[in-house]
Amino acid sequence: MRGAYSLLFLSKNEIVAVRDPKGFRPLVMGRIKDAVVFASETCALDLIGAEYEREIEAGEVVVASADGVRSLFPFPKAPLTRCVFEYVYFARPDSTIFGRNVYQVRKSLGRQLARECPAPADLVVPVPDSGVPAALGYAEESGLAFDFGLIRNHYVGRTFIEPQDAIRHFGVKVKLNAQRGVLEGKRVVVDTPTREDLIASDHSVEAIREYITADTLGFLSKEGLYPFTGGDGEGFCDACFTGKYPLPVTDEAKPASWSCSRSAIRRPPFFLFIFAFCLLSFRLPVHAR
Repeated sequence: MRGAYSLLFLSKNEIVAVRDPKGFRPLVMGRIKDAVVFASETCALDLIGAEYEREIEAGEVVVASADGVRSLFPFPKAPLTRCVFEYVYFARPDSTIFGRNVYQVRKSLGRQLARECPAPADLVVPVPDSGVPAALGYAEESGLAFDFGLIRNHYVGRTFIEPQDAIRHFGVKVKLNAQRGVLEGKRVVVDTPTREDLIASDHSVEAIREYITADTLGFLSKEGLYPFTGGDGEGFCDACFTGKYPLPVTDEAKPASWSCSRSAIRRPPFFLFIFAFCLLSFRLPVHAR
């Protein structure tokens, strides 16, 4: 079976855990005394008081029963292509994924974003929750102040992966509420439509800059995704950004690149909104009261 997956089968006498041969998705094993447990993220082990034992290897099948734990490798060996988007968005920041702490990786992405896309700003504002560590990294690297200008409703699930535009818009309204004292008179719109609707799919950087009325526009480099590995992306899949999938795909709706934009400083306050490692900047006019 080809694809990106981690599987868990439960029978009367056994638990069988399977990770795909290319290692796209994470899968870990832990123990609670003599009991063996499996999870996609290490934070789940923390929740139930389990001790982390090891990561299930790519292409490995682990069978746990009353007789113990045995490991099988029934699939042909394949190049490792772990999903880098686990670090960007999917995984919880308190998890260790592919041997690295997600929170620290996201902070390093924010620092790299500050180096590649500096802005003479007054304040760095994260879009919670995924953007918080990156925004902290950006603020630390740039020396700018950090504050929460958006408050998240934690009773709302993920809006990024909703299939329809109207559902995403409604979800964002329910999920995020602006701090009036920080962002009065401004709106932030986040959208992830189909490939045909994404502006970066068929517009140049200059055309996008003009459309969004920014003074300048820049993109985080592909190499900037991997500061935590020393700049080498070997062993990772970044098809979400490059469109180069390590396996054949039939769905043409591939996401376009994430971007960062910045505007030249004016006298009004200037804010940076951090979405994971995407930087959006706004000049806010000063309103008479």
